[in-house]
Amino acid sequence: MNKNLTNSPYLRLLTTEDKPIIKATTGQRFLAEAKDTFKGGIDPDFKKYGLNKTSYPTDEALPDVYELKHGSKFSPVPMSLHYDLSKFCFTQNQIEDFCLNNPTWLSYNGTTFFIFKENGQFFVATVLVFLTGLHVNLTKYGGRCDTIWYDDDECRWWVVPPQL
Repeated sequence: MNKNLTNSPYLRLLTTEDKPIIKATTGQRFLAEAKDTFKGGIDPDFKKYGLNKTSYPTDEALPDVYELKHGSKFSPVPMSLHYDLSKFCFTQNQIEDFCLNNPTWLSYNGTTFFIFKENGQFFVATVLVFLTGLHVNLTKYGGRCDTIWYDDDECRWWVVPPQL
């Protein structure tokens, strides 16, 4: 459990004993080319920002999944809580592995958010579940929130950070 987020006024922990698993990765996969995983589409901005490159290998991880509490906003949440945003990042390979191997931990009536860092900049990968398959969008985080997602009665926004 991510103790820093447990008492968050913005987030509610969804994972308890039954946690998703991110397998150890080689770092050789990245979201811009993950067509088998994201059959519903891949935002072309991944290539526009030069994010179509490999990273470093990672060990197995057991992330938590949080839901944005009603009336809250994601901007991204960790920055609004004054935490070091780099501690909330996955690699692109880890994000793909999570989506491929943990489909029940993706929001089916909203969006699931993952934060990652490439080229010294922060990005938010937003994963949506469509009938045609998973779709991944990209939002660049430029030091302030360019995009804010508000929770409402119909959509459920989930945030997946690494355990700290």
